[in-house]
Amino acid sequence: MSLTIGQALEKERKIRHLTEKEMAGDIFSVANYSKIERGLQEIRAQDLFKLILRNNIDWNDFVSEIGIDLNASQSYRLEQNMSEKVDKAFCAKDSETASELNGIIQNSSRDVCLCVKAIMVDLALSKGFSKLDPAIHDKVIKKILMNDSWTKDIDSLKLLCNTMLIYSDDELCFFINSILRKYKNIEDYSSAYQYVVGLICINYLDNCYRRKKTFKLEEVFNLFNKLPNMPNLFFLKVLAKYYRALLSNDQRTVDKIYRFCIEYGYDKYFTESIKGLID
Repeated sequence: MSLTIGQALEKERKIRHLTEKEMAGDIFSVANYSKIERGLQEIRAQDLFKLILRNNIDWNDFVSEIGIDLNASQSYRLEQNMSEKVDKAFCAKDSETASELNGIIQNSSRDVCLCVKAIMVDLALSKGFSKLDPAIHDKVIKKILMNDSWTKDIDSLKLLCNTMLIYSDDELCFFINSILRKYKNIEDYSSAYQYVVGLICINYLDNCYRRKKTFKLEEVFNLFNKLPNMPNLFFLKVLAKYYRALLSNDQRTVDKIYRFCIEYGYDKYFTESIKGLID
């Protein structure tokens, strides 16, 4: 018979011979933690992950214990919740929270895209990409290219988008060339593909600016010209104009777009080296 989350936490606590205070640490008061074990108070996904990480509980074993208490839909919502928190930490330049979330996600999630995204944000805000384990670089590339039709696979595209900063110039040229060939008629694709491909191209332009490269620039800008004028694509098209101005030394346009973004609270997107991390 499956356990509730509270019952499973109690079981794990007693296996470790911990008091409720020791199990809860600084995550909960003893009173609130006691209510969780007794099923009198719900626990948020992030706090559950914190408890599991703090007490070195195996996530897979824990999920097996609670069984139907955490179904596929709930698991998906947990992943989405964590992904949104990573986005917020990045936008707020909160390196401490990003590092904490990365630790939680690496120990609890089976979603490769989310795990890599958490690593990228953590490195961007604190350690720098020179600290990236080369094995992760190789694993990501293999994950993207394992599907012969990777340019049509939305998860492969998202993974590429979130890892643009870790590739060499030659690798970037290969990826952007493949994307441009596949999506030369981007206007004919669904909005989901338009958005992800647009983000990939924004991250590519960011790399071009920082690395002083010009490979396929006009084709990338032409892709943005083909994107429909839809609300969900508005900011991507603004960013594309910003990078065109940067790369052509059009300081007047750069300043104009930057002032616009400051006015509406989006200026942080122009002060970080990563743009467009996605769910």
